[in-house]
Amino acid sequence: MQVQTQRVNVVFLPSEELLTFQLKLAAEIATGKDVRFYIDNESYFAHMSVYPLTFPTANWNSVFKVAEFVASRLSPLNLSFWEFYYGERWNNVGIGFIRTQDLVAAQDRIVNTLNQLREGCYPEWYDTEIAEGRITGRKAEFIRRYGTPNIFRFWEPHLTLALFREPHDAKKAAVWLKSQKVPHTQVTELAIVETDQYGTCTGIIQRFPFGK
Repeated sequence: MQVQTQRVNVVFLPSEELLTFQLKLAAEIATGKDVRFYIDNESYFAHMSVYPLTFPTANWNSVFKVAEFVASRLSPLNLSFWEFYYGERWNNVGIGFIRTQDLVAAQDRIVNTLNQLREGCYPEWYDTEIAEGRITGRKAEFIRRYGTPNIFRFWEPHLTLALFREPHDAKKAAVWLKSQKVPHTQVTELAIVETDQYGTCTGIIQRFPFGK
């Protein structure tokens, strides 16, 4: 009997100050351009991906309880701006942050606490990418052990602004963004969210404020 699974993303939510800044930038670069989406907090929600998680549907309640417990043990996390980035593969642009020791420690705690609830589940498409040699080495190992390759040393903390259809629009937006000043701020909430095929958040299922 095949186990029914659910896929969500465990994320950090930006502070109100950073959210306001992010929404303003996203609207600015997307207006009048051909975009697949941009962050508006109505259809596509601001978030910092921490741990994409696939697990048996029967473990829903346990995932909520564990996420709430982990959040209650976290303190506000400072964000230090690194760069505005442009991703050639998807024509996406966003705000990149430094992978500080505090952020890494928080992700490590979240991943290792929730990983047990996967019961070995992960998206089937990873098997194809591993078999075809598109994912190898430690990333393939992380998929088998944790269900995703984008954690630990491969994690790049960021906030997506928009995903463009045309490369020249994305590149132009990335150049303009370099003139903007990112506020120094924090994340103070964990959340479980829904995602679409591009991995962005299409709905917030549950928020968990940090406890300390």
